[in-house]
Amino acid sequence: MYGTSGTTVGRHADDFWLRVSRSSRTRAPRPTGQGPLGAEQLLPDSVPRPRIHRTVDWIDGEWFYQGDVFDLVGPAISPTPDLQHEPLLDDHWWGALRAALADLATASAARTTPRQQWIEENLPKYLGTPAPTSIEWITGHGDLQWANLTATP
Repeated sequence: MYGTSGTTVGRHADDFWLRVSRSSRTRAPRPTGQGPLGAEQLLPDSVPRPRIHRTVDWIDGEWFYQGDVFDLVGPAISPTPDLQHEPLLDDHWWGALRAALADLATASAARTTPRQQWIEENLPKYLGTPAPTSIEWITGHGDLQWANLTATP
């Protein structure tokens, strides 16, 4: 049974992955340029990622649903965001990751996270250092961690 907050489930078939997310109806429609669809629209082709083949959004009662069909990729380096074992990745893999992140940094972004106010409040609070007065903003991956990376560059 679903809880009251957002829920995401996924299943694979052949070379495809179906991902269905549910959130409050108040979150409809999808924000332009964000999430997997935003990545497909805004990122250069040189940034490796599962490609989206189809999207469907619908509202049912109080819920907003998003369905996406992706290429099936994987397996992930780790089943969790934290590494369980040494990943044994070669220099080519690390070079490909650096190149992908550099290409990602050139893409335009639909939103800024974290915001300047958050930086000004939290850097001094948690790091004991003043917030910078000037920040160079670049596009980055919103959830870059080991369960979102594959060993294949």
